[in-house]
Amino acid sequence: MSARGLGTVVLRVDGKPLPSAIDETVLATTLVRTIEGASTVVVTARDPEKALQQSGFFERKAEALLDGLPFIACAETKKTDEYTLTFEDREFHELREDTTPARVTRGPNMTLAHFVKLVCKRVCPHADFVCPELDLIQPVEQKKAGKTPKKGIPRGTVKIGGVPIDADQENNINIVLGVCDSLNVPTNARIAIVCAALGESNFKTHDRNNLGADGVFQLLPETAQRLHLSPYDTKGTAEHWLNKGYWNYPGGIKLAQEGLKPGDIANRVEGSHSNLAEGAAYYEKYRGEAEEIINAGGGTSGTKHHKSKSVSHTTVEPVVFELNGKEETESNTLAGIESYAQKYGWRFYKVGTDFHFIHDAYLIKTRPALTISEETPGIIDIGWELDRNEKVKTSVVTVECRAGMWTAEPGAVIKLAQSVGKELSKGNWLVSKIERKDVTDNATVIELTRPQKAIAEPADVVKTVSEVVKSPKNPEGAQQIHQGGPNAGQLTEDSHLYNALFQMRWIDKQKYPYVLGGGHGPDFQATTGEKGFSPEFSREALKQIGYDCSGAVSSVLGRGGLLSHPYTTEGLEYWGQPGEGKYLTVWVRSVPDGHCFIEVNVPVSLGPENTGGKTLIFVAHRPGTTVGFGHESHTEGNWKPRHWPGL
Repeated sequence: MSARGLGTVVLRVDGKPLPSAIDETVLATTLVRTIEGASTVVVTARDPEKALQQSGFFERKAEALLDGLPFIACAETKKTDEYTLTFEDREFHELREDTTPARVTRGPNMTLAHFVKLVCKRVCPHADFVCPELDLIQPVEQKKAGKTPKKGIPRGTVKIGGVPIDADQENNINIVLGVCDSLNVPTNARIAIVCAALGESNFKTHDRNNLGADGVFQLLPETAQRLHLSPYDTKGTAEHWLNKGYWNYPGGIKLAQEGLKPGDIANRVEGSHSNLAEGAAYYEKYRGEAEEIINAGGGTSGTKHHKSKSVSHTTVEPVVFELNGKEETESNTLAGIESYAQKYGWRFYKVGTDFHFIHDAYLIKTRPALTISEETPGIIDIGWELDRNEKVKTSVVTVECRAGMWTAEPGAVIKLAQSVGKELSKGNWLVSKIERKDVTDNATVIELTRPQKAIAEPADVVKTVSEVVKSPKNPEGAQQIHQGGPNAGQLTEDSHLYNALFQMRWIDKQKYPYVLGGGHGPDFQATTGEKGFSPEFSREALKQIGYDCSGAVSSVLGRGGLLSHPYTTEGLEYWGQPGEGKYLTVWVRSVPDGHCFIEVNVPVSLGPENTGGKTLIFVAHRPGTTVGFGHESHTEGNWKPRHWPGL
C-alpha cells in the first residue's frame, strides 16, 4: 500500500477537475488493488441537485485521479439520488478498448511473455513492462505419444576430416543436436553451433592445444569461471552458447533471428576473431561437414543437399498466439491477455505505472517484504477458514490493518509468524488484494493467497514429412519451414513494419532531444547520455533523456521485433541484409563520421502512420535537434543500405 491510496480522489471530465461543489457530494471512495487484473476505484456520491449530470460527467471522458494515477470511468449506476461510479486503471482500460487483431507465430525464442509485451507496448507504449522471466526458457507441455524413434546419429554414418568419429565425438554430437532440438533452434544457429564445435575441437571433449582451453567449445579457464560453466559440461555450454553467448554478442538463437549467416554467428559467439569477415570465413569452411552431421541426426529445414534424393525430416508448426482474431472469442485485448494468463498460470497486473507479467513461482522466491502476526504494530486481525470435514488447507488469509502501517505492494511476499498457526507459518504467502473501503479512513483489508502452479506453454506440432530435395541448382535445397522467420511477431498484415512505424510516430510525438549515447539502455527506451562515448558535450547535456542516431534506429527496429538489443552504428552495418528494402531501409555509414537513419515508404493502406506512398525519413541528427521525422540524404558519402528480408 505504502502511500498509494492515501490521498483524496479528484474527479475530472476531459482532463479538467469538476467544480468543488461536486466533491462535497462524494460519500465514500473504495480502492481495490489486485494481482488478478485491473485496480479499481469506486466512488459513491449523493447528488439530489444532479450536479454530476449537468457537468457532462456521463457524456464525456470522465476519470478519477488518486495519488497521481488516473482511473477511467467504466460503469455507473443510479438509485434514487445515490450514484455509484466505477473506475479502472487507465492502461487496463486502454487494453480493454483495443480490438486490433494481434497474432504472433512463435519463433525459436518467442514465448507468451514476449507476445504479451509486444501487445502492451503497441497499445500502451508509455507504460513499462516488467517480466523478470521474459528471457528465460519457459517449460513446454509434453504431449503423450506412442513410441518415439531413438534419437542420435546412427553409428558409422559420420566422419570428421575423413576419419570415422569415436565414442566421445558421437556422444558430444548427440548432446549438441539434442540441445538444438529441445530449444527448437533455427537452421542458421543449428549449423553455426555445429561449425563452432568442429572448428574448436572436432567435437572432442579434451583438447588442450588451444592456449590451454578445454571442452568441446574450447573455453579458456577464465572464461569458464566468468560464465560459471564447466567446459566439460557439453550440454550446459551448448545451451549457454545458444541462449546467451560467450562474449559481447547475444546467443546464437538471437543472432540467427537477426538474419546472420552460420559462420558469422559462430565467430561472434565464440569471439575467436576480431576481424568479423575472417572469423566468419574460418567457421564457414566447416559448413559442409556440419550439414552432414545435422542430416545424420535427423535433419533440419533449410539445409543444403548436394544430390537430388528423397528424404524424410521433421517439420514444426509453431504455436500461434492470437488476440481478437477469428479463432478467439475474446472481444478485446485485455480479455484475451487475461485468458492467456489464467490458462498458463501467469499474473497480469499493475503496480504504479508498470505492467507486471509474472508467475507465482517466481514471485514466491523473492525475499519476504514482511513477517507479521497479530502482535505486529498496525495489524488489527488475521483471519482464516479451515474445514476439518473436507480436510482442505487454508488457501486464503485476510489481514485487517491500518493503511499507513502496511508497506507491501500487490505481488509482494509475506511470511506469517508461528504464533498465527503452525500450518499457516509454513511457506510464504502472496499479497493478492489490497482493499480500502474508504480512502479517507485508515482501515484496510489485505488478502493473502498461496502461490499457484505455473502451467507449461503449448508445444509446437511436430510432423514427419517426405519430399524430394533439389539439386545444387537450387542451393537452398528443401523448402524452409517457417519458425518465426522474417514475419515473426505478426500483429497486423505486416507486423514488423506496422510496429516500426508505430514506434517512429511515438518517438516523433515525444520530441526527445538528440543525446549522445541515448537509447542504448535496456528495452529500447530513451535514456541519458551519461554513459556516452565522448567528453565533448557538457555533463548537463549528457543528463538529458533522449536518443542518438543508432539508439533511435535500434528503438524502432527493436519495437518492430527486428532487433534483440540496441546496436551502435558499427553494429547496424551488419544488421539484416545488404541492399535497399521494399518498404524500410536503414542507411548506415561508419566514415568519415558514424551516422544512420531510416527511410520508409509504405502503401496508403498499411500501418498506423499513413505515408500516402511518400518517403519519410526518421532520424536523430545532432545536438540541439529533436528525434523524429525529418530530412537526411544518402546520395553523398559512404552510405550502406541494409534491409530485413521481405521488408
